[in-house]
Amino acid sequence: MIPLILALTNIRIDSAYPVSIIDSWNDVLSGMVPQQAKLPRRIVEDAMGRFPIWLSTAPIDDIIELRAPSTECWNNLNLDSDDGHSIADPYRWISDRYLYSDLAQWAAPSLRFEYRYITRGDLNGFPKGAITDVKVDPDKLNAIIAEHTVYHAEPSMELYSKVFAMAVRYLKRNDYQSASALFGFYLQENPGDAKAINARGFCMLPEKPYDAERIILKALRNGFGDKAVGYYNLGSVKPELTQT
Repeated sequence: MIPLILALTNIRIDSAYPVSIIDSWNDVLSGMVPQQAKLPRRIVEDAMGRFPIWLSTAPIDDIIELRAPSTECWNNLNLDSDDGHSIADPYRWISDRYLYSDLAQWAAPSLRFEYRYITRGDLNGFPKGAITDVKVDPDKLNAIIAEHTVYHAEPSMELYSKVFAMAVRYLKRNDYQSASALFGFYLQENPGDAKAINARGFCMLPEKPYDAERIILKALRNGFGDKAVGYYNLGSVKPELTQT
C-alpha cells in the first residue's frame, strides 16, 4: 500500500526508506480492515481520497518525513466535508441521483451527499419518504470521490503557507536547494499554481540562475498575478548570470 501512497507525490520507493515509515503507514491503513492480510480495492480508493486531505492539513515536518498520522486522525479525514457547500447542493443531489445513472455526471457535492447517505443513512435534511433507493456501486462512488479530491481540488492555501514558511527557514540558512525542492513537492500536487512556480524560481536564483529565469517566465505565462514581483525576480537573474 505504501508505494501507492508515495506514488501520489512521485516519490520513488526503490531505495532505502526506513522500515519504520513503511510499517507505520501500513498500520494506519490496515487498521481500516482488521484481520485482513490484503487491502481491498475499496480501502485503496479511500486512501487515495484521504491522502491529499492529509497533505493539506498535516504539519509540514510530518509531510517532509512522511510521518504517518494516528489511525484516529486518518479516519477523521472525511471525504464528505461540508466545507463551502451551497444551500442548493442537497437539491442538486436529489436531481443527480434520479436523473443520472452514471456517477461521473454527478456534481462533486452530490457525490459527498450520497457517500453520507450510504455510509451513515444521512438524509441530508430531507424527509425519509423523499429518498428512495437507487443503484449506486459504493466502490465506484469512492473511486470518483477520490479522483475529484486528487485531480480537481483547488490548491490548498494552508499547505502553501506551510511550505512557504518552511522554505523561508531554508533560505535563511542559504539552503536554496531544499527551499526549491519544497515548492517542487507542492507543485506535484498543484502543477498550475503560478505563485508556487514563481517562488520555486526565486529559490533557485543564487545557484541556478538559468533555470530560475525559465521557471519565473513560466509563472508569468501561467497567470502569476503579481507581475511586478515576477519581473523584479527576472531582473534579479541578470546580476546572478554575470557572476557565473
